[in-house]
Amino acid sequence: MQANFKLLKGFSMLTRILAVAFSSFITILSTTIPLILFYPELNNGTILILCAILLLGSFLTHGLLTHIVNDLADFKSGTDDYSPGVLSGGSRVIQEKVFTYSQLKLFGIILCIAMVLTAIFFFIFSHVKLGILTIIGIWGALSYSMKPFIFA
Repeated sequence: MQANFKLLKGFSMLTRILAVAFSSFITILSTTIPLILFYPELNNGTILILCAILLLGSFLTHGLLTHIVNDLADFKSGTDDYSPGVLSGGSRVIQEKVFTYSQLKLFGIILCIAMVLTAIFFFIFSHVKLGILTIIGIWGALSYSMKPFIFA
């Protein structure tokens, strides 16, 4: 039970859900809600499914993968030692020993592989735009903190 709570706490710290909700989620909702309200000719079920896919994708990309990669890069570079704040110093899951560097790296690799496989499935099943969005999301998450770009 204690281990499950620690894992849940770690993912909660890592995702920083309020930041994700007030940036990615709001953007998606503010563009899909008008489609439902003002375009009755569009299928609301399809819009809601698309909205759910986009919300899940933004959570996995922004809430998890970007934060995992950024925490790994900041820890390795020592940035976290100089920026203790949550917005500039990462989630601090490594420093607080909620996850080890190796565990976080493994989570990131597994998530990245799962997202690449998802993109491949989108392409196979002719959802090319969703596949492209997934690839762009992965690139954005990785380029934010990894060389040679380090946009963070």
